[in-house]
Amino acid sequence: GDLKEESPDTGDASPIVDHSGVSPLYAQVLKDIDSILILIQNQARIKVDSNMSGEAQPVAELVLQGLGLLGLANPTAMSPDEELIRSFLGEGSGTEAPKAPKAPRESRPIQEWSVEDVDESPEGTEFVLKQVISLETLNKKRTALELLARPPPKFVHDVAILIQEKTGFMQAMSHEWPEQSRDARIELLQYIADSSSSCLGARIDFDPSDVLKGKEVGKTLRLLQLLSLASIKFSAQREKPMLDRPLSLQRKASKTRLD
Repeated sequence: GDLKEESPDTGDASPIVDHSGVSPLYAQVLKDIDSILILIQNQARIKVDSNMSGEAQPVAELVLQGLGLLGLANPTAMSPDEELIRSFLGEGSGTEAPKAPKAPRESRPIQEWSVEDVDESPEGTEFVLKQVISLETLNKKRTALELLARPPPKFVHDVAILIQEKTGFMQAMSHEWPEQSRDARIELLQYIADSSSSCLGARIDFDPSDVLKGKEVGKTLRLLQLLSLASIKFSAQREKPMLDRPLSLQRKASKTRLD
C-alpha cells in the first residue's frame, strides 16, 4: 500500500509525497509546503471562532506565496485545498458576503454624510441647505426650489455668505458681489469650490464659467451640497478641544491666537 506518515499534531495519517526526480531545493520547498498544508488542515478541523482564523492567517499567506512562486496557484480555478487556505484570509471561493444596505441619506444625521451622498437635484439641495441655513431670507419673490431649478450666480454667493455667517467657514470670502467684473465673479465662485474641496479632501467637478452661463445646473447644485457638508465639517472641527485636533491644526490655531 501507499506509505503514510503521521501528523505530529493529530496523529492523522497523510500520504508521503514522492519528490524523487527533482532538485533537492525544489523537493525541500515541496516538503515544507506539504507540512504547512497538514498544519492548516488540522487547524481548520478545530477552528471554532475567528481568533483561530487570525492565528492561521500569516501561515496561509506564506503558503499562497509559495504556491505562486512554484506556479501552482490558480485563483480562477481553485482546488479544494487552495480554497481552504484562502478561507483563512477571508477570500474563499471569491464570492463576498452581501453588505448591509446603507440607510437613505435623509434618515441619517447630516454629520454622517459623505461626498458620495450628495446628488444633483433641486429637492436634494434644498434639503441639505436647510440643515445648515434658513433659505427664506434669500429671495422674497421666488421660492428656494424655483431658484435651485437654475441657480443664478449671485444666489450661489448669497448661500455661501449665509453659510459663512452661520458656521465661520470661508472667513476670507468677500460679501461684495463683483457685478462689474466677470473675472472677479469667476474667481469668487472658484474660491467657494476650492475651499469646499480642500475641507472635504475631495475633487469637485465644477467650472464657475458654467454658472455664469446658466449651464451644468446639476454640478452647481452638487457644489452647494458639498459646500454645506464642508461647512459642517469645519464647524465640528473648530468646536473640538485643541488636544483632539491634528497637530497641523493645533499649530495653525495657536499662530492665529498669537497674531
